[in-house]
Amino acid sequence: MKLTGYLGQGPVRTIAQNVSWAEDVGLDRLWTSELAHDPFLPLALVADRSDVLSIGTSLAISFARTPWATAQVAWDLHQMSGQRFVLGLGTQVRAHVERRFGGRWESPVGYTRDYVGALRAIWRHWTDGGPLAFESETFNLDLTAPIFQAEAGGAAPPVYLGGVNRQMCRLAGRIADGFLVHGFGSPTYVRDHVIPELVRDRDRDSISVVIPVLMGTSADPSGLDAARERARQQVAFYASTPAYRPVLEVHGWESLGEKLSALARERQWSTMTALVDDEVLDTYAVCGPPEDVGREMVRRFEGLADEVAVLQSLDELGPECYRRIRAGFDRAATTVG
Repeated sequence: MKLTGYLGQGPVRTIAQNVSWAEDVGLDRLWTSELAHDPFLPLALVADRSDVLSIGTSLAISFARTPWATAQVAWDLHQMSGQRFVLGLGTQVRAHVERRFGGRWESPVGYTRDYVGALRAIWRHWTDGGPLAFESETFNLDLTAPIFQAEAGGAAPPVYLGGVNRQMCRLAGRIADGFLVHGFGSPTYVRDHVIPELVRDRDRDSISVVIPVLMGTSADPSGLDAARERARQQVAFYASTPAYRPVLEVHGWESLGEKLSALARERQWSTMTALVDDEVLDTYAVCGPPEDVGREMVRRFEGLADEVAVLQSLDELGPECYRRIRAGFDRAATTVG
């Protein structure tokens, strides 16, 4: 099981420091998210500064860009990084697609199926040299010319999908190279909800599962209580989102999600946090000193994940905290192994 982490959401100029920290900690990969910054641009800088770090998007929003645009940037990052790039895609929820990205909402499962098909058709066109010919319910691609064709000889990047509901998990099992579990999850949710759908039509070893882990930790012991409360706030926020209700349902906490959704509509943030008791918090987040957190990541997800990612970024936790998480993780992995 690999240990990976996230680039921060700070200015692009901080990336060189993040790369140095990640290599020092011994992370296997750096992920980016589509939050305050574009998810692709920072990874070009990582690839330029490191010959060892793998990179990936977790997630880039497919509704926000065309298949051709995504195919181009993913291809370039994969070649630039020496074949160490993973294209992680997600759809987001309807409100964000329409009111943040200004996109058009369609059936997420059908759209994603066609989107991935279009990406691979474009890459085949570049690698095999045949005509561009892809037709589906969503996309019809058949117009190109030599000037638009990327250089031959490279390999297409693997495509990972992210999602929460059973239909998207099932789709990933059918068409994806890997699956990115949502950061709001639990071992029970992954074992009972995600894995069975991924392996309906294939062997478990043929698909990679990445689990981001929400945590409340700090290198400074005096900051542990505050870190735990920040994790509680994050759990409350995630649990208030109706699209993430399946993650609560597997534990019988549907009513909590309904209450949190109602409070979120009223912007009652502090009241929301207070509803997340310690049992709920400790189900969805790993809290404690960094070494304990590292050990708990292995205990919870060994046998379920091929890769676990520290959801809080290097900027947020700092390199010392990451190093201590790594130390606890390695000790636990050695014991398990």
